[in-house]
Amino acid sequence: MLFILFEGCSLAPYSGGVCGRPCGAEALAGAAARELEAKHGGVLCDDALSARIEAAMRCVYARNPKLAGDYTVAVLDDGEVNAFSLPPGRIYVTRGLCARVHDDAQWRAIICHEIAHLEARDHYAPPCANDAEALAREIKADCRAATYLHNAQLTAHTICDVVELIRDVQPHGWADQRIQAVAARTPSAHRPKARLASAPGG
Repeated sequence: MLFILFEGCSLAPYSGGVCGRPCGAEALAGAAARELEAKHGGVLCDDALSARIEAAMRCVYARNPKLAGDYTVAVLDDGEVNAFSLPPGRIYVTRGLCARVHDDAQWRAIICHEIAHLEARDHYAPPCANDAEALAREIKADCRAATYLHNAQLTAHTICDVVELIRDVQPHGWADQRIQAVAARTPSAHRPKARLASAPGG
């Protein structure tokens, strides 16, 4: 989920990448996608897993008619825990992240986070100047994702569950700040309890 400088726009901290490099959607969808796929082990062929993730995406997209894009999801054969997105609507999740996801609700939250980056056109924004700006961008995507889930009559606090799930691959303190931000901005009927317990990497 997020931050610092990202490859595409990603779920967990990543150094280097195309996010923030102003270029056309067609170029990003082509050359950048091929570069990203090659760097992360290529696309993993797992029909059952792909169908499960795509079903989660369709559920969110169908119930949020104002979303502009047509999205596709692919699994990268990489043990790193992360997710990425590239315009105009490419979403990638890694094999490492797949191993941590427990249920379809978490998949929907992950997809919503990446859609939030795409809808906000974060890929065309200037690179984040520091960690604080990167964290703010991720929090914004988290809150937008919670709104998408709420609109779809799904449990918005699942965003917090996913942030907790990847606590160890985020900079220290980020997980708690993200969870607190979502809790503060989520509609009261779905407001989660912030998780404040310390953990490695959190």
